[in-house]
Amino acid sequence: MGSSDNPKSTQTRRRSLEALSRRRFVQGAAGAGAVGIAGCAGQDPEGNGGGNGGGNGNGNPGGNGSADGDVFQLVSWLGEADPTRFQFNPYNVESYYGTAIFESFAHFNLQTFIDDGEREWFHRGLEDWSISEPTEGGVVTLHPNSERTWHDGDDVTAEDVYAKLVLDEAFGSLIGDYMDEIEVAGDAVELTLSRDINEEVFEDVLARVDMNTKYDLYEDWIEQLEDASSDEEVDEIMGELATWDLDEPVGTSPYKLAQMSEQSFTFDVHDEHPVGGEMDIEGVEALAHTTNESKWQYALSDECDMMESGTPKETIEGILDTETFDFMMRFHWLNALALTFNHDDDMYGKREVRQALAYLINRDMATEAGGYEEGDWGQVRNPQEHLHGVYVGEDAWFDDEFLESLNTYGVNEIRTDEATQLLQEAGYERDGDSWVDESGEPLTIEVDTVGDFGEFVRASQSLEQQLNDFGIQAEVTTGEASTFFDRMYEGDFGMCTGYWGENVHPYDQYQMPFYNAPRNWITTNHPAEVEVPMPVGDPDGSLDTIDVHGLMDELSTSSDEDRNREIVQELAWAYNQSVPQIPIWFRYGQMFLNTSDWEWPDLESLDTKMAFAQEELFRRGWPRSVE
Repeated sequence: MGSSDNPKSTQTRRRSLEALSRRRFVQGAAGAGAVGIAGCAGQDPEGNGGGNGGGNGNGNPGGNGSADGDVFQLVSWLGEADPTRFQFNPYNVESYYGTAIFESFAHFNLQTFIDDGEREWFHRGLEDWSISEPTEGGVVTLHPNSERTWHDGDDVTAEDVYAKLVLDEAFGSLIGDYMDEIEVAGDAVELTLSRDINEEVFEDVLARVDMNTKYDLYEDWIEQLEDASSDEEVDEIMGELATWDLDEPVGTSPYKLAQMSEQSFTFDVHDEHPVGGEMDIEGVEALAHTTNESKWQYALSDECDMMESGTPKETIEGILDTETFDFMMRFHWLNALALTFNHDDDMYGKREVRQALAYLINRDMATEAGGYEEGDWGQVRNPQEHLHGVYVGEDAWFDDEFLESLNTYGVNEIRTDEATQLLQEAGYERDGDSWVDESGEPLTIEVDTVGDFGEFVRASQSLEQQLNDFGIQAEVTTGEASTFFDRMYEGDFGMCTGYWGENVHPYDQYQMPFYNAPRNWITTNHPAEVEVPMPVGDPDGSLDTIDVHGLMDELSTSSDEDRNREIVQELAWAYNQSVPQIPIWFRYGQMFLNTSDWEWPDLESLDTKMAFAQEELFRRGWPRSVE
């Protein structure tokens, strides 16, 4: 399937499928998936737990090795969905489970990247891949993993890989931007590139594809797509697939679903998985939760063996004082809180105003207000020091000289002199204790945030107080999650609590500030070009134009490592001097583990160096029973 026999435009399909993509995002954000996005829903300001927890809904006491001895109990749906409606078609925009059931093509080893700057992959759904040339017309050969089987015992085949890529391309997923033709070639799949590629960027996109569409389950859909002759036909086919329910999953992970209810999911060990023979436990039970407070209560009551959550200091200390939990591991969420601007707004579209706000916001104070302080276990939130937009991998792109050239705007201070000068340059003036615009009206700012995320609300209230103290009339405006995300997608805001960071390559991380939905979930109306002092590293230079979109496009196609480093530094400089958003903090997720009754790898070496460890450890065959 490809341009030679079915000339369809991926970009056209992405636009026509935007409503479906948006519905899927809002569903995930409003439901259980919101915790995956923010890790902070419904948090108690005092960190005392409470909420809707207590009991696991099925009579099992849990904890201390669990009621069943060799069944490991955790608190998580391990998916995103309405927990009263179960289905496993990943293209269904209304409900989806499967995070624990399906494996990705590969996994990026964040630990090696942080320690040594090396990019290393754990291949899963794919055994390996090769690229003949990183240029348009080059062929990417994908070999399915010969050691992987589906949970029904069938081998993972090239047809399964083909099915996944064809369906993703038709649905408008990013992998489709790279695909010209795709075909099964013996035991492999050959993908002909439609463009030049930066191999690191392409591999990030490829690796994140999930092995979750067994060919024989989707054969009818694939045949329809192969016969389609227009974008309209493809849209109609995928629109129908987006409402189709798959009631019984056939997964690929070390754990296969055995039973499910509104109270819990239970998983058996998949013995035919490569790590299945190393696992000596009966299985896993995932207990339901409705809020973070209910997750905390399971842990505080010794009713599970693992709990992951964004957790305040007092609750952390309470959990670590229980009989069950003796270790807290921190792991990367790969995104965090940033104050985000709508660049079409008359006020926030001015660079001077955005810079003034950066000077007026004490990021250390806002981080502390979020409820995350330092304990014996270390920090779980750190105020962001450097405003360059790179979330992880800073050392791989910037040397000390470049970092020293960046404006920090004050991490733990409020710099009123600089803010005053910039606001005056933007056309505002001081009138007594208040700031007013050119017509004499008070300068007012709304901090738009989602009311369901307690840490965001408290950080916003700190920002509100800081701005009010300076004479700007600021007010926090909260909204229900689905409404908030819907408005942000539409660009219906001035300034809001958004996110920064995404995955591990700067190309992904700069999607957030520089692009609109659907590439980014929020519509910031950021211009393609910005004016900043130049050359790079000289804040006193003359204003010049940087084409950030052009640089991003070049970064996605360039194979020149030296040039890519130049591009990333130029984007970082544009970010620092233009301030498209203000990163507030860098964060870790927290995972609490029972290490007395279960065997684990060297968790100390993985602390702060693994992404989404609550899922990744399971895929590596942990935990195991203590002999």
